[in-house]
Amino acid sequence: MYILGQNYLKSAVMIQLDTNLIKKYNRQGPRYTSYPTAIEFAPIEHISAINYLKEELKTPKELSLYVHLPFCQSLCWYCGCTTVISKNPDVSGPYVDSLIREINATAAMVHPQSTVYQLHFGGGTPTFLREKELIELTLAIKQAFNFSPDAEISIEIDPRTVSKSQIFALAEVGFNRASLGIQDTNIDVQKAIHRVQTFDQNVHAVEWLREAGFTSINIDLIYGLPKQTPTLFKNTLEVVEFLDPDRIALYSYAHIPWIKPAQKLIKDEDLPEPASKIKMMQMALEYLQEKGWDYIGMDHFAKPEDELAIASKNGTLHRNFQGYATKSGLDMLAFGMSGISQVGNVYLQRNRIVQSWSKGVQDLGTTFEKGYFLTHDDAIRKEVIMKIMCSGDVNFEKLNNRFQIDSKQYFATELNELKPFIKDELVLLSEDGFKVTEKGRLFVRNISMLFDLYLRQKEQELVYSKTI
Repeated sequence: MYILGQNYLKSAVMIQLDTNLIKKYNRQGPRYTSYPTAIEFAPIEHISAINYLKEELKTPKELSLYVHLPFCQSLCWYCGCTTVISKNPDVSGPYVDSLIREINATAAMVHPQSTVYQLHFGGGTPTFLREKELIELTLAIKQAFNFSPDAEISIEIDPRTVSKSQIFALAEVGFNRASLGIQDTNIDVQKAIHRVQTFDQNVHAVEWLREAGFTSINIDLIYGLPKQTPTLFKNTLEVVEFLDPDRIALYSYAHIPWIKPAQKLIKDEDLPEPASKIKMMQMALEYLQEKGWDYIGMDHFAKPEDELAIASKNGTLHRNFQGYATKSGLDMLAFGMSGISQVGNVYLQRNRIVQSWSKGVQDLGTTFEKGYFLTHDDAIRKEVIMKIMCSGDVNFEKLNNRFQIDSKQYFATELNELKPFIKDELVLLSEDGFKVTEKGRLFVRNISMLFDLYLRQKEQELVYSKTI
């Protein structure tokens, strides 16, 4: 049996948090899982999207696949995901049928020598699907695409509803990574967000995953939730430390009820004061590093021996629509309602309404609602922002050679606006480029925002979460 609470190596670098800097820079801004962000996507003609895909995919590609499974049995009031709430287990069957149709239609465009290195089932709650549906869907994907022998195959799991049988079935068809949504372990907090989840449910899910041979487990946590206090949240961290995952995603709760109507069910008076929320973050950062976790960036932590920590150290860390990833340079094909593909210099998003998406698939095989073709300027800024978010190191000479620009002249305005960050010792500027300092790693979203042309052109802040 797998034993929870194992010890591991201490992290070599401790990130220090300055409360005054948090207050200074804590504004709303993008998370930069893409640039430009999805706000810039516009309606796209089906034929234009398909013609582009056919042309782009006719040469061998290294691929990442994402499958959106939107169903949940109940609504979590804090959630910002694209979901379909239903207690009827039969609703997933027709959805899976449409997914397989869409997958096969897309795979027909892909060069046979293309290779899949990553597959992720997200949601919603992917384990809402029946065991046989999960197996059928996975085998259909594996039949449609050529997978690398060491491909990362991951799935998001709700410990409240997943069964041991489901987990072992997933392992049987090749899943080797899992992400568990826990958020908080205190019952009062759980009731305030409409997500009651017991300690035993969390323990069983982790034990089953380890027993089934999953090699990496991530746990999602959120600070700033209603009823949370620094003391209570430390208890949650202690429980997670006992569960001994390989990675932790520590998200800041974004209360945006004008965009996510379910959040209106959360009482404003239950939300922690800003000072208390900052204290939670400060405590969590110190606690996790003291326990040996490597701080990867933004809101991610990993054990020093985990592939994500290794990628962070060797400069191969990448960022996509699922967050930080270990392999860069992959084109992404996304399936299911709301899924966003990134192939070459184009983003393509499927319909966000399940009925419209399903009808489009039945009529056309595969279809898209929105898209965005990156300009040359977009490509340059995307490169800079992703370097800031992932490695914290922007080299002017490499930019000049790749994009045929004079970086210092091209970004004269942005480099001038870096001065406050340089003064606060968050960025080091040299003749060769600039680097984010260890202290500055907490502020990579703020630094990236300086290079976001669209934030300059129009006011978009209210749609984003706070950067810290």
